[in-house]
Amino acid sequence: MAQSYNIPAAEVYSKILHLNPAKKYLEKMGITTLKEIDYTGPAASIGTMDVSVEENVNAFATLGNNGKFADAYMIEKITTNDGEVVYEHKSKPVDVFTPQTNYLTLDMMRDVISSGTARFLNGQLNYGGVDWAGKTGTSQDYKDAWFVATNPNVTFGTWIGYKTPHSIYNSSMSLSYSQRNMKLWAQLMNKATAIDPELLAPTNSFKRPGGIVQRSYCAISGMLPSELCEKAGLVRSDLFNAKFVPTKKDDSLITGSIVMVDGKAVVAGPNTPSEFTKGDGLAFNPEFLKRNGYDKLADISQLFPNIATEKWEKISAPNKDAGDMLKDDGKAPSAPTSLKKSGKKLTWKKSGSKDVVGYRIYRATGP
Repeated sequence: MAQSYNIPAAEVYSKILHLNPAKKYLEKMGITTLKEIDYTGPAASIGTMDVSVEENVNAFATLGNNGKFADAYMIEKITTNDGEVVYEHKSKPVDVFTPQTNYLTLDMMRDVISSGTARFLNGQLNYGGVDWAGKTGTSQDYKDAWFVATNPNVTFGTWIGYKTPHSIYNSSMSLSYSQRNMKLWAQLMNKATAIDPELLAPTNSFKRPGGIVQRSYCAISGMLPSELCEKAGLVRSDLFNAKFVPTKKDDSLITGSIVMVDGKAVVAGPNTPSEFTKGDGLAFNPEFLKRNGYDKLADISQLFPNIATEKWEKISAPNKDAGDMLKDDGKAPSAPTSLKKSGKKLTWKKSGSKDVVGYRIYRATGP
């Protein structure tokens, strides 16, 4: 969510699509412009609905209101000259999310601002220390940009675009389309906060409800850390709903010998000579990869996070291309070509055989 990736959202949404989430959640959050396709189509997971700014901010206010939707209104009270109340608005909050689900969502949205797609905002606000949780958004072909954020007191959102859809992308501008929208959001918020800082810049934070616990997990699988995951240095900690903490131990890694093939670390084959292998290395468990469909990937490293370090890179994987090189092709290994000697150094071209990982060099003795 912090990096606004579509695939995770689409995958999770597809798993609950049979539960009709549009009706179960979006309708309860005041979205009234849903079309038939929005109830059955997976595209709703990434925000394809045609909603107004008022409806969208109204819906996001549910998260700032501990998971309860309270519909927006304009008039608080009408009284006569004598103070008699003619009309007074009465809210009827609707339960949408449990306090635990709501808080975990807010906590992820904090990351959007602290380190994600809305981190630009941090240098734009005049009032610091506010517990903001937000989300950026854009539509296909850069036709608009959204930013909505909530704190314990208020929810505020802005949208930029054209009445007739047209791209707002402009590479010649110093700020991106998203940054321009966030700057607008910040300027409006700064002005409003100067008028009523107590309301718009509260010093209290979102209160963590009961049922939220902090647990360690393996960053590869999300399961309980194993000894091998600890050895890899990939144990992390995060918040969980106590009802849904990991219960199974991570099995994503195995230990054994690895061999370098075209610069990639892969599991050594049973016939790979020991002098070409590195013992006690870490590799992804083929069963784990197959179970998650990762065995179909040409290069498992594409799943590594953007902040991947050598801790990830040191884990070998059954890369398809590299793995093929370890399969016996049934032919005798080709001899080195273009052999050259320079002092005590020998060099030659790489073998064209896919099952050759190196050569033994023998020194002749005697006359």
